[in-house]
Amino acid sequence: MNIVEQVQNVLYQCNLFSNFNQNLVVAVSGGPDSICLLDALVKISANIPFNIHVIHINHKIRKYESDMDEKYVEDYCKKSNIIFHSESVDIPKFAKKLKQSIETTARNIRYEILFQYCKKINSNYLLTAHNANDSVETVMMNFIRGSGLRGLKGIVMEREVEGIKLIRPLINIQRKDIESYLNQNGIKPRIDSSNDDIQYTRNNIRKNTLPILEKLNPGLQENLLQLSKISLEIDDYFQEKITFHLKKLIISTNLDKSEYKSIVIDRNYFNKLEKIIQSYLIDKIFNMVTTSSTNHLNYQLIQNAIHLINNQSSRKLNLPQNIILEVDYKSISFYEDNKDTIYPDINPLEIRLDGSITKFGNWELRTEKIENIDSGKKLEQIINIAKEKNYEGYFDYDSIGCSLFIRYRNIGDKFAPIGLSGHQSLKKFMSNRHIPISQRDTIPIITNGSKILWVIPYQTSQFARITNETTTILKISVVNE
Repeated sequence: MNIVEQVQNVLYQCNLFSNFNQNLVVAVSGGPDSICLLDALVKISANIPFNIHVIHINHKIRKYESDMDEKYVEDYCKKSNIIFHSESVDIPKFAKKLKQSIETTARNIRYEILFQYCKKINSNYLLTAHNANDSVETVMMNFIRGSGLRGLKGIVMEREVEGIKLIRPLINIQRKDIESYLNQNGIKPRIDSSNDDIQYTRNNIRKNTLPILEKLNPGLQENLLQLSKISLEIDDYFQEKITFHLKKLIISTNLDKSEYKSIVIDRNYFNKLEKIIQSYLIDKIFNMVTTSSTNHLNYQLIQNAIHLINNQSSRKLNLPQNIILEVDYKSISFYEDNKDTIYPDINPLEIRLDGSITKFGNWELRTEKIENIDSGKKLEQIINIAKEKNYEGYFDYDSIGCSLFIRYRNIGDKFAPIGLSGHQSLKKFMSNRHIPISQRDTIPIITNGSKILWVIPYQTSQFARITNETTTILKISVVNE
């Protein structure tokens, strides 16, 4: 079976041709692999109707050579009447700013741009030209870095990211077969001179490590490919397990915001799970908070996290990508350590008492005045409702004062929760309620300027509580959008 047939079979296998005239985004660098893939797709498109959209990313690493790569791909697309799009990114500059390696920075930014372009043209398919040798090198890189079993699965043929299928049609094809295909078809690709630079880990493995190991075992690469397939099967099994447990574990999530993403899980439930499941869960949640399935924790970091969770309270662990893991009584929090975050509504905001909506960050508040309560039975009903509704607060209207405000906590705040004799610090109240430290600065508080009436949605205060003497009630309903 030739390469064109193999590529076509992969695309059928991935249900790419379920609808006609699909938009396929193809990442093309101009090197042997991507030009081979593009040429095969052009041949396939002669018989199967689909649209090829080529995107080339100029990393500005090799300056003049990088520009020549871009022109090569653009000329190829013009000759073949293919839609061409290019973007330039100064990867060395970004790498320095992010304090990451050029390899890591290039990969992360490249995929970010590729997925953005897919969304822009409403494409559900992104094709890259990774081959079997790339997968072997990835297995070896991950093994050296200590990524554990998960890293041994190498590069998978297909996965979905944000509703977009990422497909590698050449992943089972050897580099030597790609080179043979190009020679047979008279195609001269661009050659990346940086591929010979062994300061890059992948190049060092390809040019030095693998050749030495192949002298000991000529079938090494085939064995590593088999290992990656076995690891993939094992990983698929555990992914199903952790999907089941995540539904039971998660207490709250905050992944929709551009800043301060977080996930809080049940510590007691977590500690009852098998250690291998705990390992997978920690890595999976880290992926979710960093919003990148390519971000993984190494074995030692995962073991450190498990030890902390099983043996300590109120402790933190710094993870890569500025993520903090925090253990706090009954919960475990994963959140972004964004020290520069400034909450837009940090100052007290006066609450509208006329029944209209007050907006405070992601919160919406609406007030309702309930008057002429002359029935003890009706009052008792309202008191019982107040005990059951976490997102509704009921207060004695005549006791609250002239104005109410909503804000976040301040140093030295005192609170007198219903059921407690006297005051306690708000910090102690939050600690007693096992509220994760990472969330305490984002919990809204309603005050009359001097006294706290309500710590939303946890507890209302002794102050302005409803009593048998109450004749008028202020009801506050809150919604977290």
